[in-house]
Amino acid sequence: MDIRCLRSFLAVAEELNVTRAAGRLHLTQQAVSAHVQQLERALRVALLVRTSRGVLLTAAGRELASGGQEVVSGLAELAQRGRAVAAGPGGQGRLACCPYATDLFAVEVADAMEAAFPGLEVALTSVPSPKQELEKLAEGRADAAFMWLPVGDVGLHR
Repeated sequence: MDIRCLRSFLAVAEELNVTRAAGRLHLTQQAVSAHVQQLERALRVALLVRTSRGVLLTAAGRELASGGQEVVSGLAELAQRGRAVAAGPGGQGRLACCPYATDLFAVEVADAMEAAFPGLEVALTSVPSPKQELEKLAEGRADAAFMWLPVGDVGLHR
């Protein structure tokens, strides 16, 4: 089943008119008709009954129309997820820092990380002490922190 054919069929099913569906899709009427016919051949069922005033959906056409939009939306979402993965790491990184110890470079580091990894958003969280940085890390409320070594045996790994 070709996604272009399914999209054309769904437009026709919504409009109940091939000409209006073609206009909405920025395709010719002939192209939309050909897409629907290809889909009908691939499924080996009639999806539409053509009339002088437009089209009517057959039972098979109604069934395909009822689930077809979900399929098209799911494919669009899948394609977006694929593009996001191809673009590299994204999402948000939570970086804890003590302003008195790291204020000179924390913003620069966050900016450099965002520039190096498009789609990544670094959220800086200010805490008053290294102990609270460790607490944020241990509780999962921060992904990374600026720490002066040694920090002791607190279960962190470099």
